[in-house]
Amino acid sequence: AEGEPQRRNRGRKQAEGKLSEVGVCPGCGRMVLELGAACPSCNRATVRMLLHRGKLNTCPACGDIYPRGDIVTPLRTGTASTVSVLATHHLDHLQGEDRKLLVFTDNRQDAAHQAGYMADKHRSFALRHVLAHELREAGRAGLYLTELPQRLFDRFQRMGLIPRRPPRPERERWLDALTYQVANELTRYSRQRASLENLGLVAVEYEGLEELSGDGRFLAAARNAGLQPDTALNLVRAVLDVMRKNRAVAYDGRPETGTDLAFFTEYIDPNRKRRYRELEGEPYAVRFPDRDRAPKAFALDRPDHIRKSNRLMGFVQENPRAGQLTAPQKLAGRLTGGREPAEAFLRAVIPLLVE
Repeated sequence: AEGEPQRRNRGRKQAEGKLSEVGVCPGCGRMVLELGAACPSCNRATVRMLLHRGKLNTCPACGDIYPRGDIVTPLRTGTASTVSVLATHHLDHLQGEDRKLLVFTDNRQDAAHQAGYMADKHRSFALRHVLAHELREAGRAGLYLTELPQRLFDRFQRMGLIPRRPPRPERERWLDALTYQVANELTRYSRQRASLENLGLVAVEYEGLEELSGDGRFLAAARNAGLQPDTALNLVRAVLDVMRKNRAVAYDGRPETGTDLAFFTEYIDPNRKRRYRELEGEPYAVRFPDRDRAPKAFALDRPDHIRKSNRLMGFVQENPRAGQLTAPQKLAGRLTGGREPAEAFLRAVIPLLVE
């Protein structure tokens, strides 16, 4: 039978065979089919690039497969993002009373969409900018996730984005909003968008994880899986990343989380809960997309009725004859060499993490 490495290598070679070499002009963006030829429009030397036509489900670099759509992110921008970048660029060069900009569009729908898009993007950019600044100031010691909302609140006050002396209810709403937005920034897959973690500006560490390297049970699990202790520890860190990126984080309303809102362990319904409804309004403008409202959690052994209802995500595939490997098991299988050793490793390690 064909193993996972052989299948991925075969898929990579098939994907590479569908690519063709072309030249692209860095000045005007014109594509030249003859490799090495100069651009006929501006006479500049072209840059070698690989061209693919049609749907691209298999990554040419690693051979991974994504059947629901293109696995490669297109290098392009939409109209709203392009206008936002141009407007911000021109505003940066305007000072004092001249700092005003009027953007025209040919219909009211585009105008409304552009205004909302720019407001949302500037909020997220401000959050990321301040978040990166605070972490850079903290140095190698880093910061706990629960420390960030208050530090961001203080920084936004100094920048004039939050009033100097807000009433107590408004201060609490600001801290709730910043807590959710920081958690949202660090608990989301970012294949389709730029993020601080994707850009290498922020890294997330798991306190106490290094203690596993001295646990005899963990060393035995690594040895049985054919892994070196350092490799096994990195694998556990990657599994925790999978959980975090699926928003399986214990924001359950405990005081130590920094908020009494259990936004990751309860269904977010602004129509029924006033606190969420207040955060959606100005000046907080928190967005709760429908896809992010349901709580997420992982379980080692899911009963059939729970597994079939998709209420909990699994660490391992309970029924080998139904469905696909879970994300943690697929990840472990790449290092251990198969489904069975991956399952054995996860079943040995997950109870240690719970302890």
